[in-house]
Amino acid sequence: MNDCGYKYDSTDFNKKKLEVKKPYKVGNMWEFPLHIMDGYICFPGKLKQGLENTFKAIKLAESNGCPYCTILFHDYQFDEKKYPELKIWYEQTIKFCEDNGYSFISYDDAIKELEENENN
Repeated sequence: MNDCGYKYDSTDFNKKKLEVKKPYKVGNMWEFPLHIMDGYICFPGKLKQGLENTFKAIKLAESNGCPYCTILFHDYQFDEKKYPELKIWYEQTIKFCEDNGYSFISYDDAIKELEENENN
């Protein structure tokens, strides 16, 4: 990916257990490890547990000093008829972040912050 000129990637993801890692460079490219993915944290019929695990993961990322917590939500699942629990999971995750003072940032802006901190 670095050799193709990508600025960032988010393929570092442990499908078996929750891992929180800080962003790191691969050549000139930034890797933003994926911390939370909808289908790996919120299972059918287990919305409450999915939300609890999501909030725990976000807090763990913060307590481990991760400047960003990467969350992947597949937009096709934002459908209250086909995926009602995942839609609620997404909405409640956003609300949790807002209620707890977490902000949202683009990868481009995150890279600017990381590179400014690297140069200081």
